[in-house]
This record gives sequence, structure tokens and C-alpha cells, in this order.
Amino acid sequence: MKLSLIIVAYNMKDLVFKQISHLHNIKTNIDYEVIIVDNGSTDNIISISSDFSDVKFVLSKNNLGYFGGANLGVKVSSGEYLFILNSDILASDYCFDELINFIENNENIGIIAPKLIYPDDRGVQNSCFRFHNIITPIIRRTFLGETKFGMFENSKMLMEDFDHNDVIECDWILGAAFIIKKDFLKSIGGFDERYFLYYEDMDICKTTWINDKKVVYYNKTYMIHDHARNSAKNKTFLDFLRNKTLKIHIISSIKYFFKFII
Repeated sequence: MKLSLIIVAYNMKDLVFKQISHLHNIKTNIDYEVIIVDNGSTDNIISISSDFSDVKFVLSKNNLGYFGGANLGVKVSSGEYLFILNSDILASDYCFDELINFIENNENIGIIAPKLIYPDDRGVQNSCFRFHNIITPIIRRTFLGETKFGMFENSKMLMEDFDHNDVIECDWILGAAFIIKKDFLKSIGGFDERYFLYYEDMDICKTTWINDKKVVYYNKTYMIHDHARNSAKNKTFLDFLRNKTLKIHIISSIKYFFKFII
């Protein structure tokens, strides 16, 4: 088996049904399998398994976080390469072929990710970035993001100076869709499950660079990402106290900086 698609879902039964149905209709010459990891959902996702006899369903009693769920998928995977996917991703024709071909012709690549586009007319999504520094979360979650300095720092992190229609080596890529070789992942100890949500993608990319492998944003193929971002909507201290998702984001950033910087 060349490729294992590992889709981590939490109460996303309808999206997963749409995603698998779409996968069955795309064009590809790559031999691949689909693994759905349900992360402690309550929407009875196993009910759709009868519609997809060729798909592996892995059920967790608890929500283990994004990479905790991904590690469950890795354990039952048969592919030489692992494609970690959000449940709101739709692949394009031959995208698997192009990504696998590129990584196999460039042995120093550890992670490769396709261009992501919105499902509407907003075009290309920002999905490759520069690493955060220790003040980045503060700038992005407070009024400082509206200052001249904050806007400059945010623009730099988002790589807004880069044409996202180019292939580029980058610090890190959005964890919604990326390929990593299974043997390489095993050699670095798997995905770090200490992150329940957020910063796990930055972590695996930082670890990849530390282990002398490159992270590549590959624009020549694309996937559609129906992305909704919630954690940055609240900017006051009271909002922080009320917003569980935002608190998880801040906690993950602290774990990341203690691991790599402090």
C-alpha cells in the first residue's frame, strides 16, 4: 500500500460521509486506503460504515485531540506514506499522485502539503507560515494585532510577502492536509499527543526540521478546505475566560514554547 489517508473526526458524520463519497470519485493512480478515526463523537458515525465497506473505522471512547486521534490511525495503517486530513478537506484529481511523485524525487523532504483553496471565491488559503516567536500568540489574540508593529509581525508570520502560487520550503504548514513518510514519523517517535488542539502542526514541522528534513508547500496541486477559524474571534480578557477553545490554544502555545524555545 502506497498511501494511507487518516481522517480525524469529531462530530463530523455528515462531512465525513461527503468526504469519503468524494474520494471514491477522484482520479488517481495511487493505491490508497481510507482510515476514519472518530475521536469520541456522539453523532454515531459508525452508522455510515455500512455505506463504505472499504474504509477502516477506528473508534475512540474519548477525544484524544487531533494528533492523539492521528496516532490511532497510524497504528492500523498499511501505507508507506501517511496523509493526515481534516474532515472538511476535499481532494482534487491526481493530487495524491503529484505529491507522492514530488516527495519520492526529493528524498530530503519530511513533510509536504498541497495548496489549499476556499470552497467559494476567496481563492487561495494561507496554509504555509513562519514559526511563531514567543510574542506571536499575544499579538494575534489581543488589541496589539491592530497596531503597526502587530500587523507587521502578523503579516510576516502569515508569509503575506510570498506568492502562494509557488512551491517553497517553509517553516510549517497547516495541519489540515499534509503527507509524512511513515518510517520517518516512527523514527521521531510519532505525533506529540501533549497538544490537545493547536500548535501540533507547528510542532511536527519544527521536529522535522530539527531532524534534517524539509517542509515543503507544493502549489501545483490543491485541495478544497472549508475552513472556519474560531479561536481568534475573542480579543478581550473576559472573552478569553469565557472561550474554552481560545484557552486550549493558549495552553498549547505554552507547551510549544517550553519544548522548543525556553
